[in-house]
Amino acid sequence: MRLRNFLYVAYRELRSLEQLLKQRIRDLARARGLPTPSGPLPYVPLANMQGIDIERTAVMIARVTLWMGHRQMIERYGEAEDPLPLVTLAGIRWATPCESRGRRPTALLRTRRFWAPAT
Repeated sequence: MRLRNFLYVAYRELRSLEQLLKQRIRDLARARGLPTPSGPLPYVPLANMQGIDIERTAVMIARVTLWMGHRQMIERYGEAEDPLPLVTLAGIRWATPCESRGRRPTALLRTRRFWAPAT
């Protein structure tokens, strides 16, 4: 549950900062008599959101929450990137504690056997 809330709040706040920066760029251009940027300004891609969790269900919920949050940010700030097709969000993934450290899960099993008392 923490992963999906953290990623959603982070994405929401990044999009908010992005919008403030874009408005600041426009205001500075107008104040200095320069042409306002007409092309698309940089944005925070949804695919940049990454996370890891030990529960598969939490990973799926986090992905769906971000897709819904992406849609909300489009309604609030306008479209930065196309809402469809859905971004894969492969950066949000499931892994066991051993895999998250780059080791294979069998290493933990071997360690447990090694330290188990002899019978």
